[in-house]
Amino acid sequence: IDDLARAGPGDVVLAMTFKPYRSEVVDAVRSVVEQGAGLIAISDSRTSPIALLAEQTFVVPTETPQFFTSTVAAAALLETLMAFVVADADDHVIANIEGFHRRRYDLGVYLPDED
Repeated sequence: IDDLARAGPGDVVLAMTFKPYRSEVVDAVRSVVEQGAGLIAISDSRTSPIALLAEQTFVVPTETPQFFTSTVAAAALLETLMAFVVADADDHVIANIEGFHRRRYDLGVYLPDED
């Protein structure tokens, strides 16, 4: 929640939680909405605690025969949203992303490519 302390008008927060809903996510969402930030929710129901506070909600299925919920649909949605953001970005943003990625290699965050 510390990372959201400065969120306010003009900012948009993307939050995600699925049943059983995480209390710290719901608390963080309430906080940023009170601070005036916009909210995009990704959840398993339009009646989830974060969906009820959001300006935009994406409902993704999480049902699975296993004990834990499936996050496959959420991952596909996140990749699609990111593709739209990058497709709409100007050259400066793309250069920033590429520089960030290159810097992570330089710092040893990633193993070198072995092509």
